[in-house]
Amino acid sequence: MYGIHSIPANFLIDSSGKIVAKDLREEALQTKLQELLGSKTK
Repeated sequence: MYGIHSIPANFLIDSSGKIVAKDLREEALQTKLQELLGSKTK
């Protein structure tokens, strides 16, 4: 369904099931989460 071809793989999926980001690590993941969730992440 999401086209996973290797492990490990990670995806950020919104409430409608749309992939909003994939294969983010460390700072890029934190930055994207803050962008999507605002100040809720710390």
